[in-house]
Amino acid sequence: MENQYTNVRFESKSKHKMINEIKHELRTTKIASVVNNNSNVLIFKNEKNEWITKEYQSKDKDVKEISTKYINELDNIENKHRKLLRKNFNQSLNKKRTNSANTGVLTFSSSIEKLVEEDKNKIIELGFKTITNICKELDIELHYITFHLDEKGLPHFHYLTDNFNSQGKTISPKRNQKVGKKLQDLGNLYFKELGFSEKEADIYINRGNTLVQLKRYNEAVYDYEFALKIDTDNYLTHFNLARAHYLTDSLGLAKHSFETCVKLYNTFAPAYYFLGMIALEKNELEASCLLLQKAGDLGYRQAVEVQKLYCN
Repeated sequence: MENQYTNVRFESKSKHKMINEIKHELRTTKIASVVNNNSNVLIFKNEKNEWITKEYQSKDKDVKEISTKYINELDNIENKHRKLLRKNFNQSLNKKRTNSANTGVLTFSSSIEKLVEEDKNKIIELGFKTITNICKELDIELHYITFHLDEKGLPHFHYLTDNFNSQGKTISPKRNQKVGKKLQDLGNLYFKELGFSEKEADIYINRGNTLVQLKRYNEAVYDYEFALKIDTDNYLTHFNLARAHYLTDSLGLAKHSFETCVKLYNTFAPAYYFLGMIALEKNELEASCLLLQKAGDLGYRQAVEVQKLYCN
């Protein structure tokens, strides 16, 4: 029997990246991974501050207005963060180190497809319960949730939150393993009734991450490859595998894994950056500059700096 698992995560991103994420999640821009006409689900608050549900497809006019609202809201989120930091900690917001908004994702093993067919509303109910309780546990504001059913991959949730609690303290699961573990535990808790449990692949991913920190890259490659046998469509694992290959100068293998990463998540800027660096090391300047520009357009500052050095 297949190991059924959830995978809960989120990360803070720059304003430019967050705008791209909102457009992607609310389908107001062309999405290469969209392969069918299934309706997605948006859960958001109305003018009475009540959570409501709306089904939508790509380029829905009503959802485009909602998307614009949330894009404009990013400045208000940042200003609120700045005021709370100043009031409660006498600190200024360092935008180079801290972003004020988070984007999150809740994904599942392949059994989710059958479960959605059997009772889509139950999955939406549990997803809403999971994500709202994550935000309650972390004391952060939730802005919206989307449930995507129109992509090539498996059905999954996205959500937009603040990256700070009610006191203004920054929350960053990417840098805080305890917070990341708390997210995962809540995902397992609410989907337990459907047979979901801790993701077996995470054991190998976490060990691979530790091995990279210890500079034992070849051992990390083994663990990432094993994790991908369990969860083949995890773009972050493909990215981590690519970086481990890159750090051992296995550029061909690294390129292949970075390319797989962007096929799964075509707005993931760091993968384009490393593809650009590989092309640069191979003296493929034109290709390198195009890839670095792509990464820069997606908000990756380091790519912009390399562009200044090597590209016209």
